Amino acid sequence: MKKALCILLILSTMFTTVFASSAQSQLDETNKNIQNQKEQLNQIKADKKDTLAEIDNLDKQITTTESTISALELEISDLEEDITLATSNIEYAQKQYDAKNAIRKKRVAAYYENGTTSYWEMLLTSESMSDYLYRKQILEDVKEMAEQVRALDRRSRTIALGNCAPAPGWSAVPALSNLYPGMTISSEVQEIPQLIEGLRDGTYQIITLPYALVDEAFYCQAAQKETLFLCLPPKHPCAQKVETGMNLEEIDGETDRKSVV
Repeated sequence: MKKALCILLILSTMFTTVFASSAQSQLDETNKNIQNQKEQLNQIKADKKDTLAEIDNLDKQITTTESTISALELEISDLEEDITLATSNIEYAQKQYDAKNAIRKKRVAAYYENGTTSYWEMLLTSESMSDYLYRKQILEDVKEMAEQVRALDRRSRTIALGNCAPAPGWSAVPALSNLYPGMTISSEVQEIPQLIEGLRDGTYQIITLPYALVDEAFYCQAAQKETLFLCLPPKHPCAQKVETGMNLEEIDGETDRKSVV
């Protein structure tokens, strides 16, 4: 009986120990989970606090930006009003200036046409020094325009002939005078590039060249042939060719040769 009781007590102690150990482990695990959840909750609260602070900062920035935009819009509106007013003033001033300018031009032009205007007269009748300088400039412009008109008139009654050498002009000038008796014929000798450029810009109406000008913008016609007489000592290398005829290409550079006497 005592033996059986002892065995029962031993078994009871073992079961109690095993049960207590298992319950403690579960309790520790539960506490650990609770602690983890608390830490997560604290982290969420901290993140929420940071997020709310960031949102509050963004709200402040938005408010500041909106205030700046409102101030800029007001400034732009003021500037637009100033620009509108300045434009109106400029247009009014331009109209006043144009009206006075037209009157002054007519007055100075009339003085010039009548031939009674002098710088002293303009000085004495000017309202101010700037007015005198303005009138003086207008008078000079009128004189320049008159000179341009006279030059244009001369050009309309003048045929400008440009020659690459003197000889073509000797026959071209009389021929042009016969064809256009009411026109003045001017003739000059110039280098070939200047002659072509002058024909393009209107300096010359006609030019003479030693070759045909290949350009669809101009009409080119052979005008004349020039015969030159080549005189050489009998023993010159070119003397044998004289009887059969030579061209300029064949004698090009012959001035550098020494004649054989």
